[in-house]
Amino acid sequence: MREKLVMGLAVMVLAACSEMPAGDTLAGPDVASTAALSVGAGITGSVTGNAHFPFQPFVDQGLPPGLSLRRLTFTGREYQDGSVSGEWQIVVGGTILHGNIDCLTILPDGKTGRISGIVEQAKFTTFQVGTAFAMEFVDNGQGQAAADDEVTEILAFRNAPPEVGRQFCETGEAPGELEWIQVTQGNFQVRTN
Repeated sequence: MREKLVMGLAVMVLAACSEMPAGDTLAGPDVASTAALSVGAGITGSVTGNAHFPFQPFVDQGLPPGLSLRRLTFTGREYQDGSVSGEWQIVVGGTILHGNIDCLTILPDGKTGRISGIVEQAKFTTFQVGTAFAMEFVDNGQGQAAADDEVTEILAFRNAPPEVGRQFCETGEAPGELEWIQVTQGNFQVRTN
């Protein structure tokens, strides 16, 4: 089932990218290779995720009305020296938002993580490059017996300034309450060393 989900995500992203002008590309996290990401030498924690979930889009920000399927992928690593690396991408219909991760926080429970970054590429939307991206997510285990993973509303959809996303990643303080969403299609993994 996981292979079908990864393959389905790849097909949907390719379909969305087929609307791009010739020569215009958009890099995204390599979901297939990040599925095997593990905590290794010098890495103190890592997170990966891919998910599909419905939401009511923000029509005033360039998204079509009605219920849409949001596709989210991300991968991130935290190193012993405190630095982080990784990237994230959101696809909603033809809209594509992408960027690098600048903060990764794994909470003491070992299953909850927060990431932040900046919208570095925005295609087919009025969302602004340079605004904050951040979210919190919960890895509720693997397999069919595990509860659904969860994710908060994504800060990118509020056009918040970059420092707001970083603050949320570090402290959990958000500009207002963020809605929690059950992920029935997808998987998040949080690993610590």
